[in-house]
Amino acid sequence: METHVRTPFEVFNTPQTLTVPMYQRLYVWQRETQWEPLWQDVQRLAEAALKREAPLHFLGAVVIQQADKNWGESLDTWSLVDGQQRLTTLQLLMDAVAGELMLLSAQSPDAAKSLERLASQLEECTHNDDKYLREGQSALKLGHENRDAQAFRAVMDAEPGTLPYEGQDDAPLIAQAHAYFARMAREWLGADGATSTDRGEALTQALRQGLQLVVISLKSHEDSQAIFETLNARGTPLTATDLIKNLVFQRLGAEGADLAGATAIWGRFETKRWESEERVGTTSYPRSALFLRSWLVAELGEEVPQRQLFPRFKRFVAESSKTAAEIVRELDDCARAYEAVRKESALEVGDISVPAMFLYRTQASKQQTADPVLIWLIDPKRHISDDVRDAALAVVESWLVRRALLRLGTSNLAPVVAALTGHLNASDPTAAADAISSYLQGLDQPTTYWPGDEEIRRELAELPAYQRYARPRLRMILEAAEDHLRGFTESGPSRTGQRVPRDGRPIEHLLPRKWQEHWPLGSAANSEAVRADHVHRLGNLTLITQGLNSSISNGPWSGERGKHAALTKHDVYLLNREIRAMGAAHWDEELIDARTTHLIDALLATWPVPDGHEGTLRDKDVSDGRDTVTVQKLVARGLLDVNAELVPAYARAKGKAAVVLASGNLLVDDREFDSPSGAARFAAGTRSEAGWHFWRTADGRLLNALRSDYVRELARGTEPGATG
Repeated sequence: METHVRTPFEVFNTPQTLTVPMYQRLYVWQRETQWEPLWQDVQRLAEAALKREAPLHFLGAVVIQQADKNWGESLDTWSLVDGQQRLTTLQLLMDAVAGELMLLSAQSPDAAKSLERLASQLEECTHNDDKYLREGQSALKLGHENRDAQAFRAVMDAEPGTLPYEGQDDAPLIAQAHAYFARMAREWLGADGATSTDRGEALTQALRQGLQLVVISLKSHEDSQAIFETLNARGTPLTATDLIKNLVFQRLGAEGADLAGATAIWGRFETKRWESEERVGTTSYPRSALFLRSWLVAELGEEVPQRQLFPRFKRFVAESSKTAAEIVRELDDCARAYEAVRKESALEVGDISVPAMFLYRTQASKQQTADPVLIWLIDPKRHISDDVRDAALAVVESWLVRRALLRLGTSNLAPVVAALTGHLNASDPTAAADAISSYLQGLDQPTTYWPGDEEIRRELAELPAYQRYARPRLRMILEAAEDHLRGFTESGPSRTGQRVPRDGRPIEHLLPRKWQEHWPLGSAANSEAVRADHVHRLGNLTLITQGLNSSISNGPWSGERGKHAALTKHDVYLLNREIRAMGAAHWDEELIDARTTHLIDALLATWPVPDGHEGTLRDKDVSDGRDTVTVQKLVARGLLDVNAELVPAYARAKGKAAVVLASGNLLVDDREFDSPSGAARFAAGTRSEAGWHFWRTADGRLLNALRSDYVRELARGTEPGATG
């Protein structure tokens, strides 16, 4: 038996046949749990390659067993004992990318030769050269003996752009995976930034050299089953926290540090509370690993996928000017602060601090993506005052909850949060709230923007909230409205001094879902459809102190045993006092609409936006749109001054600055650049930078925020270059 760490190039480059035996299970990997995480890892490696970095990503282990070669056979033959899922997926991914490179070459005559060369490099890893094949022998380097054989051959041997099984509802997973990777590769290769050749080179490099596998090679006489059982049924794999601990303590030992003291400090991560798992998407991770990732994102100001926590932490330690002992102390201080906030956020009764309420509300609305910002603001080493911390968290909470109110996606928020912490790292800590607000106001894409009042009013007015929101999110929204009525606002003391309990109180429909017996249709409800539209709206929902029995819940509004009487007798919430005042005699669709408006007012007041922030998306219909805005136009419009100094938003270019010239060019170290991205690449020493998000003004605003202001003014009809 031999064990080696191999790249895909080293695994697949030689003429060979790897066979998935008949007894192996069929292909079962899925999009959410395997394809998407793998593509995200490969994309990260490719993005790094564009910057001339060379990180590695470990894919896992595979076991192959050599088969006896027949006389005259040109190809080495191996049986795939373990790892058939990952190797099958890797082959599909490489073939899909090769196909997209070939399609791109047909559309790009100037780059055709280079793109075809890259495609052939990947094809060498998936197909054997004809000279090694017998007549009728498949060229595929990976083959299946089970029922996957036909589908695998169909997609791997198809012409670029051809999708076998396209449109079939029951398409094999193998075909679905190939189509998914082709689509992802097409989007990435065609993205703005570097040229298609540069992006193709980076993606090819990532696939061939950026991934690593532990390859266990067995001779034909060795017991493959024993190896398989040992790998799959014995022992407990090390977590990222375990690996980080081993790394840190090795460094501590080399530094001659106090290992006993460090062991006591690190022990907090080995308690039951920190080792318990939390679900993120479809995967569960120990709380310690989630915290360590968020802390690392806050330190670096860059995205760190959970699967890449250990290798990125390892590089952070290697590049840090701090000793391992200093890192451990800082981690411990921050972990204690974070744990205190978590413990407080779990309190069910009484007022709690702004950080604790932020954590409670973001967890209830499934918006934990922003934990790195919370950690940045509460980390003791930054000495952020409570007032600045609270104001900053209020801004982030407004951004997140407003997006949650509109049920907007969260999958693209992690890069924004990472960039935001990078922006904070380069800003004045005492102005954190203004820095965050400026950054978030500059976001104008559907996946990231900060919604304004008008859109929320429009969307929530008729939204069937009970059906569209998960119960914890809906309960949190109603709790916030109750707290607002109790006087918990941004300014002024509470009129009651007591927040609503956060103990999972029942949510009640005022007009019941089973209304037919006791709630006849009136003048406000012209049809059952109109009534059905109102039953689940926000204005028809409330919190109650205890659940009503079904006879009252579904009973009439008025009368001694009606809902109005029950709310009057038993309930103490201001939400319900308002309802009783509005509908003493009846409760109908008109009152539901009126109360919906009142609740929306309360939510907008709880999570306000800065004055003048409209929260509108980028206007694609404006002829002189965002893509054609230049620094020169910002200067002409008066949004940017000549000789203004721009500084990097990222620590990687710390110390560099760009001066705005009258021509609109940027001057960096006596070199002129006609675009923000060109100046950013020079300042950072990288091959690819998003210049509009790289530079910020002296007051902390990103250049992208000024660009968005320009487009908004243009959309309102203001002439470019107008003043006053």
